[in-house]
Amino acid sequence: MRSSIVRFSCAAAIAASLALLAPHPAAMAAPKDDKAVALELQGLDLYEHADYDSAVAKFREAFALTPNDKTLRKNFAEALNAVGTAAYGKKNYAAAIDNFQEALKLAPSFGLAKANLVVAQVSKLNDEGMAMFKAADFDGAVGKFKQVLVVDPGNKIALVNRDTAEARILTKSGDLAGAVAKLQEAVSAAPTNTFLQGQLSEAQAALAAATPPPKDDKSKPAQ
Repeated sequence: MRSSIVRFSCAAAIAASLALLAPHPAAMAAPKDDKAVALELQGLDLYEHADYDSAVAKFREAFALTPNDKTLRKNFAEALNAVGTAAYGKKNYAAAIDNFQEALKLAPSFGLAKANLVVAQVSKLNDEGMAMFKAADFDGAVGKFKQVLVVDPGNKIALVNRDTAEARILTKSGDLAGAVAKLQEAVSAAPTNTFLQGQLSEAQAALAAATPPPKDDKSKPAQ
């Protein structure tokens, strides 16, 4: 069989919030540390100018002084989400995940960061699984694709990739019937994928070639 695998495509797009950050009026009415306020305002200005890394640094300094400030926590989380989004765009999935996770620690209900975290985790695991598949580490690849399904249950691409990798394992062990069954599952999940259809045809041909023809039953009396 040809050594290939289905490419992964994210169902959801990584996105950064486009909302302008600003302290909430009610929050500003409460007494605040002057230095923290100055740092937060600097962070807001940097964010507005798309200097997200510097904005995070300023918010981090302010947060060390006033960790319970709700507005600051929200602004800090927004900036971290933007940094994570930029890291994802550069395919630095590990850094993206770290930033999204930190954003969620600050603002657990931050829906955009939650969605972005799932996409980044899936992309990282899928890339690792693809690399293992190409290196013929099919067991490792199956493990990564299964992890994708833990993060994103029902992900069809991960299901197809898992089944394709498992088919390689079964073929290698000589279980051609098992390989055919796995590829049939993959085709069922992606019925229009011509590559998978070709893989299934090759596996079925290999199984047919390896299956001995039925022997004549000579015990029956001649007619």
